Amino acid sequence: MIAPHRSLTTAAVALLALIWAAPTNAQEVKTIQLGKNAGSASSFHGTTNGRLRTFSSDNEARGIVRSVLAAMGLPLRFEVRAAAVGNAAAILQPDGSRLILYNTLFIDEIRARTGRYWSLISIMAHEVGHHLAFHLAKNIEDHEAELEADYFSGYILAKMGAGKDDALAAMNEIAADEATKTHPARKERLQAIAAGWKNGREGVNAKPDQALASVPRQRAPATIKTSRGISHRGSPRASADACADNLGTFYCVSSYLPTSGVNRSDYGPASLFDGSDRTAWVEGRTARRDDGIGEWILLDWQRERRVKALILKNGYLKSNRLFKANGRVTQLRARFSNGETINIDLQDSTRQQTLSLPKPQTATWVQLEILKAKRGAKYSDTAVTELGLRFE
Repeated sequence: MIAPHRSLTTAAVALLALIWAAPTNAQEVKTIQLGKNAGSASSFHGTTNGRLRTFSSDNEARGIVRSVLAAMGLPLRFEVRAAAVGNAAAILQPDGSRLILYNTLFIDEIRARTGRYWSLISIMAHEVGHHLAFHLAKNIEDHEAELEADYFSGYILAKMGAGKDDALAAMNEIAADEATKTHPARKERLQAIAAGWKNGREGVNAKPDQALASVPRQRAPATIKTSRGISHRGSPRASADACADNLGTFYCVSSYLPTSGVNRSDYGPASLFDGSDRTAWVEGRTARRDDGIGEWILLDWQRERRVKALILKNGYLKSNRLFKANGRVTQLRARFSNGETINIDLQDSTRQQTLSLPKPQTATWVQLEILKAKRGAKYSDTAVTELGLRFE
């Protein structure tokens, strides 16, 4: 049980009572397929293409979403689930049902960093805003949609009794200083939240299209210069065939072998970090019999960190037979966001390999392109079972 923060109003204390009284769901795992293909769910950031495992939500998260909707006079029509998304995400499934996903570890972290329970409500309200504004069903420019969801977050927190600082706290912590391809800069987002909070406080009806007209827009730069003075190139994530989110680090691939016919496993990017030797990423250009040369894996951790090594399990390790039958990578080209490029040789081995860099690289992402591969005894598919990074 979480003790109410001193700054909580009567409305928030009532919210906590609602959460604690809510029934507990039995734990269950559901896997959803995200992407642009028919039968796939769509997401407004937080996660992109690929398979995503989700878990039953706790009472707290479900109660927050219920209360956000109740403040608008709406019933809980969304399913709330935990998943390894960056922080939280709005999901629209092919049957029209809507999900709110959240990262439990992130929620705990943001609560500790801000010292405000309102920060949790703000994050969930933002995702509800994406759904209520139909951002997943319409072709809306990313920055416009994010600012509308920010406005809604500020508006609804004012209606629930939050102070202005409470409404801004979470965004102050998580927003980037500069605009990116998908998200506006921190200054713009704080202005949108403040506009929503002001109108909510004064009883003005929510009109984000009008309130946000005065918010200055900043274009996403081709390169981003950080506080350390290092320029980073924009992530190639948008050109990936599929992506999966591992606690804020996106694993993206240029292609993957589809699950069909004799191929019954999941060969997508999530297999690279699931901790199992029974699954693997397998590149999907089998028709060309080119051994995956030119295919790539992107790891995008979205903030500046110093990388000193790659941790990799080569080939398909589910069995000795499958390891020999499928191809293995023998050389990779690592391209870092800072512009550095390094060629790395791999062993043809079933053992985990630690691939130390000649010197640590300060970067926000690395793209690993297959330069050379050893063809399998039976298939031209090239596989990697596990992949990770070692930071300083």
